[in-house]
Amino acid sequence: MPSPSQPPTDGRRPRAMVIDSAWRGLGPGPESLSGPGGAPLTRTVKLIVLPLIVRPALRPELATDFLGPREADQLDALIRESGPVLEATARWFTLLKKTRRALGIVAGNPQDLYFQRCFELATEHGAPSEGADSVAVAREVLADVADVTGGRTVEALREWLSDPDRRERLDTELAAGWGRRARLPGAGAGGGAGVAGVDRVAGVAGVDQVAGVAEVGSAALREAVLAAGQVLESCGGRGSGTGAGAGAGARSEAGTGTRSGTGSASGRGSKADAGVFTSMIESGHGSLLGRVLWAGGGETAGGSAGAGEGEGGSEGADASASAGAGAGGSEGTGGSEGAGQGSIWGRRDIPAHLGLSAFDVPPRPEVGRGASTATLPAPLDRTLFERLFTVLQASTHREELPTVPELVRHEVGRSCAPLGLREESLRVAVVLGGTLAVGLDPLGGGATGAGLDPLDGGALTPGGTAAHRVVNSRWQREASVLRARRMTVSPRPDPDGGVLEALAHDLRTPWTAYMRRLWVRLHGRDVRDAPLTDTASAWAVLDGVARSVMMDHRARVRTALRTLATTPPPAAERRSA
Repeated sequence: MPSPSQPPTDGRRPRAMVIDSAWRGLGPGPESLSGPGGAPLTRTVKLIVLPLIVRPALRPELATDFLGPREADQLDALIRESGPVLEATARWFTLLKKTRRALGIVAGNPQDLYFQRCFELATEHGAPSEGADSVAVAREVLADVADVTGGRTVEALREWLSDPDRRERLDTELAAGWGRRARLPGAGAGGGAGVAGVDRVAGVAGVDQVAGVAEVGSAALREAVLAAGQVLESCGGRGSGTGAGAGAGARSEAGTGTRSGTGSASGRGSKADAGVFTSMIESGHGSLLGRVLWAGGGETAGGSAGAGEGEGGSEGADASASAGAGAGGSEGTGGSEGAGQGSIWGRRDIPAHLGLSAFDVPPRPEVGRGASTATLPAPLDRTLFERLFTVLQASTHREELPTVPELVRHEVGRSCAPLGLREESLRVAVVLGGTLAVGLDPLGGGATGAGLDPLDGGALTPGGTAAHRVVNSRWQREASVLRARRMTVSPRPDPDGGVLEALAHDLRTPWTAYMRRLWVRLHGRDVRDAPLTDTASAWAVLDGVARSVMMDHRARVRTALRTLATTPPPAAERRSA
């Protein structure tokens, strides 16, 4: 379970630490709700402890991250008093998992699906008995949860896409949609330097004739990035992302991608700043980024062969996003004198696609037959199956989704749209996220933390925008980041055998993980028809993704440290003179 990295020194205690201590005091009873070290699982805290025991809405004094002595004692007492119910909850969860396996159910995450239902069962019935009655109740709950999803499961998706005739028809539709993607509505002859000019140029040019479009598009997109800088400057103001409302919005977004996070105090920008966001949507700045990537990643005509090679622009690229980012960055810095690949972001060491694809030109999506969270490719390289797989796996309210046939039909058109998104406000959020991502500087080195100054013609400034300063200051306070920073200047940077060095590398290229997670959340909103209505809702998503990436990195560091702590040191090598 995550906990704040820097507790205050005024006698208050982190709420996470109080929960951890009280939980461990319950003993081995709630074992199936606990991690290997005895602490409550993150989902246990998120789905049971906070909403069902602490109930911050009714006890606002317990809603803050740090508690005074009296509030800490109150929270400790609440958890200890709930010990019998939590133990019964754990036993119900064990029974439901056993019954689930017997019924051959594999869809969804059991913790997301059953934790709160088990707490209800424990409150109503107490601990389950050894007889058939408890098994019957478990079967009834499992059937009820399955009915709620309305057949919106990964298994239903796999079955729907297994029909050969249907697969052939979908593949034909994907090919047709992909072939039409560069021919824009209202296309005519001409070509100015603005967004409309790029539309006109792209409208009369095929995808194999867009070297000039890439150059013109890059210039227009740099203007879009400057506009994004103005929006980000209005975000991250006083109180942004720190209130209870902002935190709740971020947590909800992590699960479903639907909560707008209107509780955030970040939308305090002026009306002019809100007008910039609206203007970016009306000008199609998000669509422009997608078309520039189709045109070869924003390179000049002579910068790379990728601009005219369609799917084969980077045949040797690795499928992982990090490798794609690294390959794109190296190619972009060596191929042009002017606007090389990635220069649209003001950084020549970062590819234009920011790790959203492993190729210079994102390939045409295929139908696909399966997916695994451990082997998912970069977002724009995913198959139809993989894109919908992430939606069905992550959604806790699948009954609100369209049916599987509708999901597939809509995803065919969405996957052929710019950036794999149909709603323009969500595409603009990719531009905002990219502008924020290239200025992320967890290690505080300055070189990777430069941001675009929208008030100085796009000049690079060490501080970046207000949003950069908020996110970077939060990240740079992390204990795991402080250790990684020491590793970068140490003559022997990783005495632990390379485990932490890999994690430190992620902090040197933070834009890849950030953009991947941002795209997934925006795609989830697109599937649910949940656009971003204003700057506040856009910042709630951007800041929520930053927090999520930081928390994920913290958890990975803790796992690595636990592994290193339980691994015996290698035997000393014996040497002789």
